[in-house]
Amino acid sequence: MCAWLKAGSIIPYLPLKSLPTMVGVAIKQYEFLGFRIIPGVAKGSSTTAVYEDDGNSTAYLTDEAFVWTHCNVTTEAMSTSVTIFSVPSGGKTAKPYEKFPRARSYQLRLPNGLPPSRVSLTIGASTAELDVPFVRYGAVAASRKTPHHHQVRDPHSMDYLPTRWP
Repeated sequence: MCAWLKAGSIIPYLPLKSLPTMVGVAIKQYEFLGFRIIPGVAKGSSTTAVYEDDGNSTAYLTDEAFVWTHCNVTTEAMSTSVTIFSVPSGGKTAKPYEKFPRARSYQLRLPNGLPPSRVSLTIGASTAELDVPFVRYGAVAASRKTPHHHQVRDPHSMDYLPTRWP
């Protein structure tokens, strides 16, 4: 399949091949979310947002029981910064809906781009950077499995970085 993608696009995805069945997918709360970051922008920023609710009720209509998960990518001359955060419907200080996962892994894929030379992680407003081990080259099959927490496997990405809701 051929696809034409705009440089700098961010495409969210779920690993559907890793799910045991397609029945009931809409009501599942995903502990994994992936973002495919299309390279090609020398300098600039891109953003995307994923809407999430419990998938089982109409609480989002009256209780504002939903969350927006944002992925922002900023590219400078020699570095790319990716920021992922979730905002409940009541704002950043509100709690998410009850079934929202307390921990989640993220996979970042950089198709047709050079693999990163360094991957670091900053959590919240902290100024401390943590170097994250990663694999620059590897099997594509790893991206078709549900990730384990604290594991980095994808060849061209920071893969499976766990985050926890405070």
